[in-house]
Amino acid sequence: EQTREKYTKGPQPFKFKTDERPMYLEEIKKQVEEEEQNQLKFNMKHHEAPLNFKEIEAEVRMNAAAILREDHLLQKKAVEEEKKLKSYEVDLHNSGEFDRWQKEMKEKDEIEKMQLMQKRKLEMQMSRDEAVNACKNKLKENQVLVEKVKIESEHAMKEREEKKEEDLQHKMQLR
Repeated sequence: EQTREKYTKGPQPFKFKTDERPMYLEEIKKQVEEEEQNQLKFNMKHHEAPLNFKEIEAEVRMNAAAILREDHLLQKKAVEEEKKLKSYEVDLHNSGEFDRWQKEMKEKDEIEKMQLMQKRKLEMQMSRDEAVNACKNKLKENQVLVEKVKIESEHAMKEREEKKEEDLQHKMQLR
């Protein structure tokens, strides 16, 4: 019965003896790291802090090439500033001239636009007139054709009647 009770309760997790032992993993880890740090700390009596170059100005010896480079750079900056000043002067004096030019160009564009509109109106009127004339010409051609066909049909009718009469007279004579 004891055996039955043992197995009827269901599966039970295994219990390891190592789980019951105390765990000192964190303490051991800390101890190993301290030992490594102590080994890395060697004779630090002669250590100096690194120099701060932002506070200390470097001493630069000027030779001929450095002087020429600096002179060229200063001349280049002076020329650029002179160009800027001249452009400012020119821009100030030419604003009225620019406004006049802009006004002239707008007027010119407006005139061209009006001319283009007039040209299109004329072209449309001309094409309309051409279409009306073409329609009238076609009507005239059709009327002429109708007259021609009418005359031809009348002529053909006369010929047929004449032929009928001739046939009729010819038949009468044969009788």
